[in-house]
Amino acid sequence: MFKKSSLAIMLSACMFSGAVLATGSDGYYLGLQLGESMSDYTTTGPGTMKYFDVPELPDASIQNDAFAARLYLGYQFNKYFAAEFAYDYFGTVTFDNIDNISGSSADIRQQGLDLTAKVMLPITKQFDVFALGGLSYRGAKAQNISTTADKLGLDAGGGTQYAFSPIYGLGADYNFNDAWGLDLAWRRFIQKDNLSQVSLATAGVSYHFG
Repeated sequence: MFKKSSLAIMLSACMFSGAVLATGSDGYYLGLQLGESMSDYTTTGPGTMKYFDVPELPDASIQNDAFAARLYLGYQFNKYFAAEFAYDYFGTVTFDNIDNISGSSADIRQQGLDLTAKVMLPITKQFDVFALGGLSYRGAKAQNISTTADKLGLDAGGGTQYAFSPIYGLGADYNFNDAWGLDLAWRRFIQKDNLSQVSLATAGVSYHFG
């Protein structure tokens, strides 16, 4: 679950960085977001069976929530519009107690790239809300298959699965000065082919090169 303490730490770090009541400047900016990914894999989904190269996956306890991170480079054209290119780390989806056997486990690791347009609505000089949309290129791969799971027929024979998929989302920015800012965002990566739908909730910091 998304940790409130992490958000508090990042907020404190941004406040320490300098003066307030200044808008972010136009031009390039760099940012890092941390948070939680929420996938939608099931034991009966065709994608899951493809990853583990089995016709049917036995019952399992699935941990679809994972630590996630997003590192991005953006360009702000004006106070209403920006574009971002990012690396997305969605973390690992874990399958435990496969076929109700203790110690029988396997993972699906997910990551990708995204290119998004960001439309901002200024509320005050330092605060805005935004909507975003764009395209991602994601990959997911089976890994860490335990010996017990291997004996059940699971392996990584499905290889890494790749697909392009649309993204949309919402969020808010708070600029402490012309250089430093804080953002909160939610993104939805649409299910495509064997790749699960993923929601990404993050808090982050950004630095504008003004």
